[in-house]
Amino acid sequence: MRAGGRFLLFLGVLVGFLLLGYVFGDPLVILPRAEGVLRVVSEETVVENGRTLRWMTLDAGRAGSTRFILSTPNPLPTDSPLPLLIVLGGLAEAEENLQYLPPMGNNAVLVFQWPFPAYYPHEAWTDLRRIPHALWRTLQTPGQIAAATAWTLQTSPQIDPQQVSLLSLSLGVLPAPAAQHLMQAQNIPVQATVFAYGGAPIGTLLASHPEFDLPWLRPGAAALVNLLTRPLDPQRHLPALRGHFLVLYGTQDPYVPLRAAARFEALTPEPKTVVILDTPHLDVDEVHLPVLQQVMVQVATWLQAQEAMNPIDTTEMSYLNRKRAARSGRSDTAGEGATKSTSPSVRFTPKTSSSTREIGAITAPHSWQVESTA
Repeated sequence: MRAGGRFLLFLGVLVGFLLLGYVFGDPLVILPRAEGVLRVVSEETVVENGRTLRWMTLDAGRAGSTRFILSTPNPLPTDSPLPLLIVLGGLAEAEENLQYLPPMGNNAVLVFQWPFPAYYPHEAWTDLRRIPHALWRTLQTPGQIAAATAWTLQTSPQIDPQQVSLLSLSLGVLPAPAAQHLMQAQNIPVQATVFAYGGAPIGTLLASHPEFDLPWLRPGAAALVNLLTRPLDPQRHLPALRGHFLVLYGTQDPYVPLRAAARFEALTPEPKTVVILDTPHLDVDEVHLPVLQQVMVQVATWLQAQEAMNPIDTTEMSYLNRKRAARSGRSDTAGEGATKSTSPSVRFTPKTSSSTREIGAITAPHSWQVESTA
């Protein structure tokens, strides 16, 4: 065999070993994570509406530039430390995701900013030139979430490191198990975790997307994406997680097939509560805001039942109803023509050690309401 042939054979064997390591190796070793001291690149602080908002950018080494918003009450309470809620929202910008949270009271909130470029995810996987960049950014995400959490706990003595919870919605569910797994490896316990409207594996979600209009290509695309994103795959991280879990999904979700949602539910460890709603995917348009409102009430109720956050008020007119009222020209006060929020009947019990499943029906499109599950 000539030298050129031997070199190609060696190169092929090397690539094969690397591919096997990527596919079957320890995902916590493969995923890029922060190295050394986390350095603050930029910080902007604003005080408004009784909250201190800090727009942070950190240099997290191999995990890349890490951006997030840290929201804390102002003034800070002096009688007890603050629980920390990490929010992985489904909207593009951290500020947008922050706006759709209820008033958070005496709780600290870390809202993660996605590292993806503006075209992600709709164009990133259809332009071959962008795939390597999009893949690397995707794999960096769990390390960035872990880095943002570690920095917050190290620099914020007012936050209780034993009261950390994680809220993931839609797109945010995909990296959430890997991020929590990384945090566990770094001795950052997550007390309670919410997975809302997600599924697994990742390739199934992409191939089932309504905008994927090449049905004949779906099986191959799903297999390729599953291969490329294998270190991030929720299926590889969920069984290793510790804590209490709430899983929510909708039976009419066009983006998350029921088989993918059921797969995610099955792999989520005990103790867990599963809530299945007859709803489409979460969104923030006029039609879907009531769904988001009801989901957020259930999330807040469950987190408080797990003693993972201090109480917040969900009984008054909803912040989401105020947004809808502002869009339609109505008053944002509770008077004639104003919309009162109604909280669904939920049966979450504190510190349960077994799995519970609740099925709540949401009926009448364009006027969603969660029925009692008594």
